[in-house]
Amino acid sequence: MSNWKTGSILCGYDAILKSCQLCWWMLTDAEKYFYFMHELSVAESILDAIEKQLGSAKPLTRIFLTIGPLSGISAESIEFWLSEMAKQKGFGAPGIDIKKTMARAICSSCKANYEIENFYSACPSCDSYERTIESGYECTIDSIEVEDSDNV
Repeated sequence: MSNWKTGSILCGYDAILKSCQLCWWMLTDAEKYFYFMHELSVAESILDAIEKQLGSAKPLTRIFLTIGPLSGISAESIEFWLSEMAKQKGFGAPGIDIKKTMARAICSSCKANYEIENFYSACPSCDSYERTIESGYECTIDSIEVEDSDNV
């Protein structure tokens, strides 16, 4: 097996997600459906990035991703769509390993560094909502494992 490490390829949603704050309870049933369906296009973008790096679709044994809780991406849904689309695009049936990160923020008022669960988490030290979100938006391809060409 050979490994390919990208360092960090963003799935294209980082800037959008930083400016968008989703309120689940405000969505209609149709909007909730499309919320989970967007993982289809994210999966397609991930496979396109891998294919571009490799030069063509090749059988993979594993795809390693990092997904943050504020990314708006369901890990279960992206795993399903990647598995299905990988077969259709000629990547075989790779295992999907997803590392989930924690979201962190720095309070603008008291400078506390803390973990947040969602966009509406207040500072645990001073209850301020003024903060800079440092992490949690991640959607990256960390590495892939390509099947040995002798086995293909």
